[in-house]
Amino acid sequence: MPVKLQQILERARNPVQFVRGLTWELAKARRHASDTRSLVRLWIDILLFRVLFLLPRLGVRCRLRTVRLDGASITYRLNRGDIQSIREVWYLQAYRVPFGPNPKTVLDLGANIGLTSVWLARMYDCAHVVGVEPDPENAALARRNLAQNGVRGEIIEAAVGPCNGRAPFATSSHSNLGSLVGLGGATLDVAVRDPQSLLDEAGLGAVDLCKLDIEGGEGPLLLEGDGAWLTGVRSVIAELHETVIDANAVIAAIEAGGLRYYPAGADGRKLDFFSVDDAAARS
Repeated sequence: MPVKLQQILERARNPVQFVRGLTWELAKARRHASDTRSLVRLWIDILLFRVLFLLPRLGVRCRLRTVRLDGASITYRLNRGDIQSIREVWYLQAYRVPFGPNPKTVLDLGANIGLTSVWLARMYDCAHVVGVEPDPENAALARRNLAQNGVRGEIIEAAVGPCNGRAPFATSSHSNLGSLVGLGGATLDVAVRDPQSLLDEAGLGAVDLCKLDIEGGEGPLLLEGDGAWLTGVRSVIAELHETVIDANAVIAAIEAGGLRYYPAGADGRKLDFFSVDDAAARS
């Protein structure tokens, strides 16, 4: 059975859940859109995303649109990955720091089109944001989003891995699912940088927050590479892809760098959080 037909049938079996999800997303767009034009644009794209199943066929590299969310100027494409990222970053606020001091220096591993970098910079008035993204079209859009919002920092066009070099990067029709450990699909030959060399290039001796979302690449990064760079990191927000990595081993590797683990789901956290700060001491 075609994948799209399976999706339609699945949603038909769960109409109440589907309607609730759609209503929630439309309401969130209304809450965060800064003007009527942005709201209409977002509503149209949400409906395309959830109902028509057209976006993968329309491709990653077309139909740029710009909206204003909470005063930020966000440019994205008519692509399921870009629209999912808006939902995750703006509507769910998955990268909100649950406790500890506001981060002033951020290392965004898996920057995609720069939405998390922009959101963090605006939320916490960051002094320096370094985004790392291997897909050249994603990276170009990330640079545009940082520039049009006056974010202080840069986008390094590379994948992050356990050592410097080059490697095949598997692309996806969903712009946020490319990966060094991806299966199938077209590949790009990309530069790979280890975290310490990224910090050295950016002139950062320490990082207040590392966002880690590299679609399974966190396994090789943390289990095969030198973890000494973690000693200069105050906190980590991570999406761990348990279907392709040994999540417990990755958690242990981050803890070995001196950070304490706070699992997703507790206290409203959307993602796993690691910090040198003690949540109990700040409650």
